[in-house]
Amino acid sequence: MKRKLVVILLSILAMATAVFGLTACGDGSSDCEHAFVVVKQSKKATCAEAGNREVKKCSNCSIYYIPATMKEYDSEDEAFEAATLSGGSHSLEYIKEEPAKSCDMPGNYSHYKCKSCNKLFEDSNGKIQTSLSNVTINGSHDIYTVYGVEPDCDSDGYYTHYKCDDCNKLFSNSQGSEEITLASVTRAAFGHDFENGYHERVEPTCISNGFAEYYQCSRCYKRYTEETAENEITSDLDFYIEVLEHDFSVRTTLREADCEIEKIEKVTCRNGCDYYEEVVVENSALEHEFVSGKCTNCQCDEFSLGLEIGKVYYFNEYVVTGLGDWQTEEVLVIPNTYKGEKVEAVVIVDDEALNGVKKIVLPENVKSVRFTANSSNNTVTEVVIKSNEIVFPEYAFYGLNALKTITVPEDFIVKAIGP
Repeated sequence: MKRKLVVILLSILAMATAVFGLTACGDGSSDCEHAFVVVKQSKKATCAEAGNREVKKCSNCSIYYIPATMKEYDSEDEAFEAATLSGGSHSLEYIKEEPAKSCDMPGNYSHYKCKSCNKLFEDSNGKIQTSLSNVTINGSHDIYTVYGVEPDCDSDGYYTHYKCDDCNKLFSNSQGSEEITLASVTRAAFGHDFENGYHERVEPTCISNGFAEYYQCSRCYKRYTEETAENEITSDLDFYIEVLEHDFSVRTTLREADCEIEKIEKVTCRNGCDYYEEVVVENSALEHEFVSGKCTNCQCDEFSLGLEIGKVYYFNEYVVTGLGDWQTEEVLVIPNTYKGEKVEAVVIVDDEALNGVKKIVLPENVKSVRFTANSSNNTVTEVVIKSNEIVFPEYAFYGLNALKTITVPEDFIVKAIGP
């Protein structure tokens, strides 16, 4: 036990002597107070080259000393050789060939890679070094042309360029070799030009719409409610103001009413638009008032007020079909004029139109008359003709079985009898 303790103490003393430069010189026959100086710095071994431990030399006795192994050497060659650390061999792993998966995911050719230094080699011995670009298999872009678009007031445009449909990258050429940015092909929007585009509010009138104030761009012709172009007017209805209603309170008589014609007035708008219309005043016609065979209102000859009469223009004849609400009248008087035109040819049709009538009066203008009763009439006994000349067609009084008297003027002339 004591011997072991002595050995331990001697070892500690030897280490301390080495550290502090106190050891025997040469073969230990004499003591030297070593003064060591570093003559070779330590260097870590790598895959590419060897390394070495630190080497020191005593400036007094020229002994070489390696602290890492606590050994002394008489010569520099011995010390340097002993301090050498082996290196220069790579720890290689095999990288197999992988094809490119896409334009953003390149593949690679088969090669070798050092786990320690990450260098790449063509051979398994690590002798032929290569680069990442040499072993990379680049993917191909799916290029298509993006044709240029002119900018407008609201939207940016862009120059013609090329784009990959897979990775969305932009390129200046169709080969996809010169990548560019979106900013480099963008053409900024112009912005609206309202310098001469302000339109004042226009008030509506009776004949035209008005419209609210608005701003119109001289470039794109879009309209907005404000100069900041925040609210676009997309429809005329968004800013049109509806026309005013006419005020037809100014009325001028163009034609007075009479017994057969209603009154016509010119109605003019008083809002200053000069618009007018000619209107017929409904129910304005006067009623006939016959006194001594003349109407006191229109001075026409007397006729049956309930007379139902109409003109057949093709034959220029007036057809009488009844007396309406006046059916109980015993005298049927045909008017001399009807709606401003002379009554020159009369056709009295339908025996029912004559039911209860005893006397028929034909006015001065009548030049032709005929009766077309469908069956015999047994009530009409007298026909008064005021015209001095007339044409009687064949069977002019057919069906008037009770007719006894035909009264005519003294100068009456029968111009013709027959069809």
